[in-house]
Amino acid sequence: MHPALNDCPGHDLWKRDFKGASGVFSVILNAEAVPHVQAALDVLKTFSIGASWGGTKSLIAPMTVNAFRSAKPWIGPDMVLRISAGMESEESLINDLELFFEKIVERMP
Repeated sequence: MHPALNDCPGHDLWKRDFKGASGVFSVILNAEAVPHVQAALDVLKTFSIGASWGGTKSLIAPMTVNAFRSAKPWIGPDMVLRISAGMESEESLINDLELFFEKIVERMP
């Protein structure tokens, strides 16, 4: 989920109100992946676990959604990954995320 992407919900509002985008985005995990996220976090080398967005260090934070929603109900698994891409090399960031998602898939039945 990233409002600068044409197919992201809210893109029209983002386009109307903003001149640019940042490296902060979310990934919605399917219900089968959610139980394996915590173990997969251990493979990360470039991303740190944290929730301070917009800095030079890349961060990732698994977050529940339902506990924080009040305006309208959330439909889908109760976890998203909030990701803030920092100043590390693109290759390092991609490799780290690939390892992370591979670890999740490995653990799924």
